[in-house]
Amino acid sequence: MKALIIVKAVILAAVVTAIAAPSHALASGTILTWSARTAMPTARYSTAHATTSDGDVIVFGGLLLPGASTTGIVERFHPATNSWTTLAPMPHPRHNAVAVTATDGTILVVGGFPAGGDSTNIVDAYNPATNTWTTRASLPVNAAGPSAARGPDGTIYVIGGYPGCCFTYLNTVFAYDQANDSWIQRASMPTRRQSSSATLAPDGKIYVIGGNGTGPIDRTVEAYDPATNTWQVKALMPIGGGGLAWITAPNGKLYAFGYDDLGTVLEYDTTADTWTPVEPMPTPRQGPASALAGDGSIYAIGGYLPTAAQTTAVNERASFTGAPVTPMYNVAVNTKAANPNNSISATATVEVPSGDTVTVSVATGTFAGAVGCGDSKGNTYTLVADKNTGNGRLFVCSATLTTPLTIGDSVFATYPGFSGLSVISVNAIPAAVTDGAVDQTSTNAGNNPNPHSGNVTILHPTELLFGVVAHNSTPTFTAGAGFTVIGAITGGTGSGTKTITPQYMPVTATGTYAATGTLSSSQQWRAAIITYQ
Repeated sequence: MKALIIVKAVILAAVVTAIAAPSHALASGTILTWSARTAMPTARYSTAHATTSDGDVIVFGGLLLPGASTTGIVERFHPATNSWTTLAPMPHPRHNAVAVTATDGTILVVGGFPAGGDSTNIVDAYNPATNTWTTRASLPVNAAGPSAARGPDGTIYVIGGYPGCCFTYLNTVFAYDQANDSWIQRASMPTRRQSSSATLAPDGKIYVIGGNGTGPIDRTVEAYDPATNTWQVKALMPIGGGGLAWITAPNGKLYAFGYDDLGTVLEYDTTADTWTPVEPMPTPRQGPASALAGDGSIYAIGGYLPTAAQTTAVNERASFTGAPVTPMYNVAVNTKAANPNNSISATATVEVPSGDTVTVSVATGTFAGAVGCGDSKGNTYTLVADKNTGNGRLFVCSATLTTPLTIGDSVFATYPGFSGLSVISVNAIPAAVTDGAVDQTSTNAGNNPNPHSGNVTILHPTELLFGVVAHNSTPTFTAGAGFTVIGAITGGTGSGTKTITPQYMPVTATGTYAATGTLSSSQQWRAAIITYQ
């Protein structure tokens, strides 16, 4: 292993708590470099916004000034060409809606305030490939200013909002079932609020910040774990407000901005539960459209200028230099049930540059025969671990990319056909961590609550341990000491359930290691460990 630096919108009524202007000398080591890009054609605020599967940013609806009139304008920014395209308008113009991209590439626009109306439960789906709109099942409640995020398994969650009456606020959480076009209620958020912001963090939890409600809740931070359907309260933000931009970046940190007259940007470390000021936005504004685009940069588009009482079309990009390196990052997950089932694929949700090493972990039913992996860019994968038992099969492939993956590319596994469910988790190791050389591997299987890959003795003082545990149910899994879970995925129900939990740990001394963990109940499991130099 190479030398490793371990790192770890909407506006209804913004409430802002003062903080000192941040210094450009950053304790975290992250450096944000802001630069101007082509302005949005239509200046507006209280928009909905989402990143397409191919990495562009689409801004939906919002409010125009003067008069705060509601618009259905839809405009698409292309980072690769620094240009804009006007798209088919919204069938239901709204402001204070929320947008989120589904696994099939469609973008759901949920809730908000329609023109001349109170809060709504309308859900419209935009297809970027065809530039067309369709209507989906309505949200079970009217909600203006909800937040939303896509979970680690691709499920869309819509959280909180304003129901349209009496200064009451929602703490509801609804999960969207894409297959059946329906909504399922999940555990309620502890704090009732509107105009909060949500993002999926690398730890698999959805972090919700800010918003407005009853009492001083604008600094509140709560994390939802889709795997356990539970919430945790986190450290308060140093500064708060409604309609914040809230983005998970490629370096594993979360960034909040767009809520004060200083352009303050805060970096949040989910592992340490700490906040650090970083470089401010050049153009301070409230509630800009915000997204992580396919070029790996954060964009802040449009918004409201409180000092001038007007909207702006400013478009600014924050790129990362000098950022610490995360040991691994998730690329994609997926599940598949078929008869026969002889392949599974997952669509990349982030870019993977050449030189990074991709791991493909797959859990299936039991069958004999050859297995393998590949991707739509033609990179060559090697089978590095394979455990086949009477209750299922686990295998792991690895490739150091010669051709980079872009958002929307496919990574796949093939195997002899069987009847049942398979799950896949695709993760990547930066080139700064490893050049892809495998040192040691081990596989194991058992039927108890204590998965163990078997021991390996590494031959180099610095290596990255990559472990995978697969089992046939959904009990709570706790990673072994020192390991970090990444890209866990569960599919199916009852006896057909399959779960795969990859995990990693950097080590800096030769010795004997294993990938371990604890299940909340005795289960049939398969486990593997691969160590990278």
